[in-house]
Amino acid sequence: MMYKVIKFFTDKLDNGYAYNAGDTFPRNGFNVSEERISELLGNHNRQRTPVIEKVETKTDTHVLPVQTEKPVQEILSEDDIKEEKVEVKKTNKRGRKKGV
Repeated sequence: MMYKVIKFFTDKLDNGYAYNAGDTFPRNGFNVSEERISELLGNHNRQRTPVIEKVETKTDTHVLPVQTEKPVQEILSEDDIKEEKVEVKKTNKRGRKKGV
């Protein structure tokens, strides 16, 4: 389970390791008991307020493709695609029309 620090604290059980808001708890290589996590999630700690929160992680990372009943060629016909002509005006370096 992953947790995010929401309020600065120093972990008394990790030699005073400092956690800043936004840090991941616990840090890599440090194991924490469920009891300690409960203390930090609740108000049974030195600050008497939650200092971490649970981070929800997505377990399903696979996205299935959307299937349509019609092939793409039938969905977009030539009438749906319209071309627009864009008139390009030539200007000099100062943005003025040439020849004026």
